[in-house]
Amino acid sequence: MGLSTSQKNGLLNAAFGAAAYTAVDPMYVALFVGGTEVSTSGTAYARQSVANNNTNWPGAVNGVAANGVAVTYAQATADWGVVDGFRLMTAVTAGVEIARGTIASPRDIRSGDTAKFLIGSLTITFADS
Repeated sequence: MGLSTSQKNGLLNAAFGAAAYTAVDPMYVALFVGGTEVSTSGTAYARQSVANNNTNWPGAVNGVAANGVAVTYAQATADWGVVDGFRLMTAVTAGVEIARGTIASPRDIRSGDTAKFLIGSLTITFADS
C-alpha cells in the first residue's frame, strides 16, 4: 500500500524542516469494492478505528510499516461484494485519505461473513500509489 500524496508531502516537509508533522490518530480502515467504499446502509459495515501507537503500528522495518493488531469488522448483515481494496482514512465517515492498497486475494463478503485483516497484512511504504 502506498501513502497518499498529502502524507508524502507532510513527511517530506517535516524531514526537511519546512513544517512540523502531526500523525493522524486514530486512523480508520475502510473497505472498497471496485473503487467504491462498501455501503453502510443495512449491511453492518463501518470503518474500523485503529489507534496510532507503537502496539497497533510497530516501527517500520526495511521501509515497510504494518499493522501490529488484527482489524476485524462486524459480521455482515447483507452482501458487501468482492472486497478488493482498502484505505486508511482520517475519519469514521468522509475524511482525508492517508494511504491505500489492493487486496492480493480479493474476498467476496456475504451476509454472515466477518471481514478481518490479520496482523502484518496492512503494509505501508513510500511506493508510488
